Amino acid sequence: MKNFVTAIIVAAGNSSRMGLGMSKQFIPLLGEPALKYTLDAFQRSYIIDSIVVVCRPQDEIAIRKIVADNSFDKVESVVYGGKVRGESVANGINSAN
Repeated sequence: MKNFVTAIIVAAGNSSRMGLGMSKQFIPLLGEPALKYTLDAFQRSYIIDSIVVVCRPQDEIAIRKIVADNSFDKVESVVYGGKVRGESVANGINSAN
């Protein structure tokens, strides 16, 4: 029997140390948002069965667009992060199947 593996991608920070005024997961790399490459790697992995993305509320629409535009069907849910990284991780774990 195969174990069921869910990847939790925590992308809920405000990227304040970078000083860009935008979330670092949306920084373009070769014309695509950085998060797309992360999601693509987990989507293609035969070890990963599902993906949970943890984000800030203001980034949800942009993340759902990346997911939809790229047919990342392993993305099971997009949930909101907490005030600190530990809370964000817990939110992701609690939403995993």
